[in-house]
Amino acid sequence: MRSVTRLATLLFATAALTACEDKADFSNILVPVVPVTSIGGTFGLQTLNGLGLPQTITIPTIGTVTVDSSSLTLVTTNSTSGTFTLVIHVPAPDPAITVTGDYTLSGTNLTLVPTTPAGLPNITGTWDGSNMLTLSEFGATAVFTRP
Repeated sequence: MRSVTRLATLLFATAALTACEDKADFSNILVPVVPVTSIGGTFGLQTLNGLGLPQTITIPTIGTVTVDSSSLTLVTTNSTSGTFTLVIHVPAPDPAITVTGDYTLSGTNLTLVPTTPAGLPNITGTWDGSNMLTLSEFGATAVFTRP
């Protein structure tokens, strides 16, 4: 009789252990966020002179324009330089204004040197080391962010 009880206990224990799966909830595990180490990427214009868009500014050699939106794409060559494309969207039927050139980064100080269209002054600004650029461009302060 003892062996039957032992067998029954062993079967019950095996069934109980089999039924217990490891169902730990991992939803509360924090995944570390990798810090941004490159300025490269696409940034969208958020404000001009602290105000939402649209805003009117004067661009040297182009004239007065109303900015509906703008994007700035920085392509890195190395950690301190690369190329940029700044696209300024204006109300229809006018075409978007595209400025291209080279940039340099010294610490958090950014300098955009336009090559096209010719005659535009350098654009200076700062990078927060993450996802925000503040630029002084064409007599305005522009804040760009990236997702």
